[in-house]
Amino acid sequence: MKRGGGGGALLAALAAERGAALTGVELHHHRARLVARAAAAGPGLAGVVQADATRAPFADASADRILLDAPCTGLGALRRRPEARWRRTPDDLVALVALQRALLAEAVRVLRPGGALLYATCSPVLAETAEVVSAALAGTPGLRLDDVAAHLPAVPDAAGPLPGTVQLWPHRHGTDAMFLALLRRE
Repeated sequence: MKRGGGGGALLAALAAERGAALTGVELHHHRARLVARAAAAGPGLAGVVQADATRAPFADASADRILLDAPCTGLGALRRRPEARWRRTPDDLVALVALQRALLAEAVRVLRPGGALLYATCSPVLAETAEVVSAALAGTPGLRLDDVAAHLPAVPDAAGPLPGTVQLWPHRHGTDAMFLALLRRE
């Protein structure tokens, strides 16, 4: 979920329109409260669980849809936060990639057969994008990459580093440099 819960509130509303419910997972208590408060105004939120998502408190193959908005270096958001470039070190990347891989592996564990998992970062760094997704695909039989670009036909010139992935750019799309990969479990 996004900071402040705006993304979570939007997803909860969209889920409610389809007769579904959203469960959020936040590591920190104050963030879990923010998300719950932001989404409480509308229907569709089943709850926000305060937990470590690398060890999610959900049964194997129990989720239909997962959005993994992975913590990342945030280097794709430099246009909005240029000072961030001075706060990052190569060691940050190593730690974040390890966390991203653990989060994605856990999300795959929870994803039911036929389910969809969107892996998203606000980074253009290949170690945080294509390499994390490639590792999950290589290590998980029955996991495949779907064409997320097919769901975004109005977004031109956004081919990502892996076939079917999307890489948005500030100078092309007016957004942060965001990466999207849609994974499905067979």
